[in-house]
Amino acid sequence: MNNNRPFQSYTNYSNTRIMTLVNDILNTDNLTKYIETIFSFIIALFTISTLHYCIKFAYFHFCFDFSLWGFLTNLFTIYNPVCYWLNWANWTLSETIIIISLSILFSCIKNLFSTNNSI
Repeated sequence: MNNNRPFQSYTNYSNTRIMTLVNDILNTDNLTKYIETIFSFIIALFTISTLHYCIKFAYFHFCFDFSLWGFLTNLFTIYNPVCYWLNWANWTLSETIIIISLSILFSCIKNLFSTNNSI
């Protein structure tokens, strides 16, 4: 009777790959790279969020008045090219902030797992 398990070599190979990955993650050089990548991701999201806030603040400061007088002057300020650009930039950034965030996240994850090409 054959006592060898049919997938023994595959199981050993998989366990070796997992242990190699764990050792690579716990390596201090790689750990530094992971921390830098995560920090870069957080900085990029913070920068995008700050830019969005600044554009929105500028639009509401220069182009929008909450008073009754603003209700009447809105007809003239809505066609202002600066107000139009601020509104367009705010809208476009709001619309694409999810795509930008996911792109940054996926590229950071790719960079995290590209430390050792021999895996």
